Amino acid sequence: MKPLVLALMTSLGLVACQKKTVEPARPADLEAAFGQEVKLHYEQQVRLPSAAQPLLTVRMTALDYAYCPAGANCFVPNFAWPTLRITDARGQEQDIRLPLHAEAAQRLNLLDTTSVVAAGHRYAVVYSRWELERALNGSEMPVKADFGLWLRLTEVRP
Repeated sequence: MKPLVLALMTSLGLVACQKKTVEPARPADLEAAFGQEVKLHYEQQVRLPSAAQPLLTVRMTALDYAYCPAGANCFVPNFAWPTLRITDARGQEQDIRLPLHAEAAQRLNLLDTTSVVAAGHRYAVVYSRWELERALNGSEMPVKADFGLWLRLTEVRP
């Protein structure tokens, strides 16, 4: 009887110690026209010019950031560096990280514009600004889901 009780207690202990992780919900996909400014979040994607027949799908696959809480002395200013995966209608993918020249962008208070070629067309990608979506308390640090980054994609005609 003692081995049975010991086995039961051990199995209950193992079940009780399982760690469950709760993944944050992925933001809903967006649809935008070319030339329209859109706010993109980490792990979110936007289809251009329509969800039904997208020529481009842009997804924020990574987000690096620096944040200096109020009252702290920091060497790096507040900033956000997204990595975007751009997929064309043929399924070809390319990754770009913005801004391309982070050092200059931090000093000059500007972000970046670059271009990509997808499905035989050139598109300009403009990263215009970022913002925190919620107020932080004291020394609280933001998480990736707190950032909204504003982008605009336009087709470049020859």
